[in-house]
Amino acid sequence: MYANAKAIDEQRFQMLADSLGDSAFLEEKVAEFLKELPAKFKDFPEQLVGKQFDEIAHECHKYRSTSGLFGLGQLSADLLLLEKAAQDRNPADTMHLLAVIQTDLENAGISVAALLKKARDE
Repeated sequence: MYANAKAIDEQRFQMLADSLGDSAFLEEKVAEFLKELPAKFKDFPEQLVGKQFDEIAHECHKYRSTSGLFGLGQLSADLLLLEKAAQDRNPADTMHLLAVIQTDLENAGISVAALLKKARDE
């Protein structure tokens, strides 16, 4: 939602990699996460039509925490907004935020790939 915000907090991501001591493991987990999340969001429009707001809010809450852990602050912030829109049972805001999060996911994937490539090249 914030045009100038970075998709990933490189310092936070690096701290996590350092604490794990295994950058290959982190690379695998982040890649899995970024593949899993779009598949989950694919179901959200159907859930929205079925007025399954509680399910949407629950999933957003779950993935918001993981996004924050990986340093994907923008994605985490927008998931919080989507969670709140679903809790408020606001279909217009929920649909809008689904589109925003698709962009966040694309940006996160690009940023993470670039960061991991940079780490491998060093």
